[in-house]
Amino acid sequence: IDKLRDVIEDELIAEPKNDKERENNRSLLFILLRLYTGLRPDVAEYLRWEHIEGKNKNKEKITVISKGMDETPLNLSIVRSTVFDRIVQLDSREPDHPFIFASEDKLGNKIGTKKVSKTWKRVAARAGIPEGWKFYLLKHTAITIMMRLTSNNAKYVSDVTGVSVPTILEYYYQDDPEAKADNKVVEFWSKPKLVVSN
Repeated sequence: IDKLRDVIEDELIAEPKNDKERENNRSLLFILLRLYTGLRPDVAEYLRWEHIEGKNKNKEKITVISKGMDETPLNLSIVRSTVFDRIVQLDSREPDHPFIFASEDKLGNKIGTKKVSKTWKRVAARAGIPEGWKFYLLKHTAITIMMRLTSNNAKYVSDVTGVSVPTILEYYYQDDPEAKADNKVVEFWSKPKLVVSN
């Protein structure tokens, strides 16, 4: 995962010169967003600048309504500086486009993109990710990492990813063998012991 992040950082173009290079930056940051938050592609696709600007500028959390009309929470404190601000810093914001990950359909209508398969295959290969490892699996990777980093704080991970607490506890809860071992040692030494001397 560190390698994937490093490859993405390496491929970001600091001063994009055309639409293709700006789109490249947005696709890379789309992947990074999913790695950091576990957001489903259809939710990330519907992210608009209005979600993070104007009245939402100082909010830490918002709710995003996806294509299927599902309401999904998004923790802005994680992604503002790592993804959204960088789109602007890298001069990769599409002018007069409502979607953060700007694209167009065949009729020229403004839409958000979730199709980053070419970019994904390229960076995944460079990062040494096995061929056939699906882009959607970044959701599971993100949740697994967050559960480990937060010592199984399912409520926090749910707030970040939009996955329900029961689902997280059922599929992503991780026993910590070292913590169990520590507890056994503490428990052992907290009880009175028979002292034998020579």
